[in-house]
Amino acid sequence: MQYTGHDTVLRDSSSVTSNKYLEEIEVWKETDLPYYKSKVRGKIFSGYTSIIAGVFIVYAFYILFTAIVFSAFPSFVDLLEESATVGLILTAITYLPVFLGVFFFSKKSMVEFVDSCHGEINAKKSPLMRKVTVNLIFSIILCVAVSGAVILFAMNKLSSGFAIYELTRNCACIIAPVAYFEGMIATKNQLEICPVCGRLNTVYKVKSSNDFGEKKDGSHNEYDYKSERVGTLKTTTKWSDGSTSVDYSPIYERIRYTEEYDDYSNLAKYTYYCHECSYVETTVEKTSWKILKSKYRG
Repeated sequence: MQYTGHDTVLRDSSSVTSNKYLEEIEVWKETDLPYYKSKVRGKIFSGYTSIIAGVFIVYAFYILFTAIVFSAFPSFVDLLEESATVGLILTAITYLPVFLGVFFFSKKSMVEFVDSCHGEINAKKSPLMRKVTVNLIFSIILCVAVSGAVILFAMNKLSSGFAIYELTRNCACIIAPVAYFEGMIATKNQLEICPVCGRLNTVYKVKSSNDFGEKKDGSHNEYDYKSERVGTLKTTTKWSDGSTSVDYSPIYERIRYTEEYDDYSNLAKYTYYCHECSYVETTVEKTSWKILKSKYRG
């Protein structure tokens, strides 16, 4: 028996309460945060200093790529040397790890920043988010302009794909500010907002009852396909000089596996609180999960 964990959580009912006598002291204004202007400048500046992290990611990708691909596929080196297009494609691919690396770092950094401000970073028209949006647009224009200029210069001066890649791969770090500001906006939109005070990431959940209403819903099957070796093909070749040679090659087939699951669900009461205000929400939630009963081939 394998327990696969909770897979769905549904809210069935909710009630929100708050203390109206605390409303005046719970009200906040983003620009009243201590050292707000310096914090805004610091976050914007961090967006452009992320180019340094982009440089390290470019070189890490370059070392990893050359170590794996060049050693495993020596013919690719010749293709890269001869084709300028392959060099440009490789440069374009280099942008992806830089973007992803800085994007996820920015998301983590934004959560820490919001928590350090007690969630009081939420207003769409605040100086912070206004500057983030403006700098995102500017960084996109900067990325396109710098990348285009470097690539055009390389193509006019060089014909070797490898030489073009060597010259243009470093311009991939210019996408780092785009990823940083995009990560900030994405994180802000994903964080939960307190429905009473409007702060970000301040609501936490407490289970306030034992499970009740547990029942067995039934069962279902899931199917998984795997490529497996099912035999060996023997090939015998007779040559004109009378000699023979025998070759063996594996035979693979796509095999289906069936997994049988028992489905379960139960109910429980949960209470949501806000760290910074008097918001309380009581809910009854239905949780579903499945347990693997058997797995067989076929």
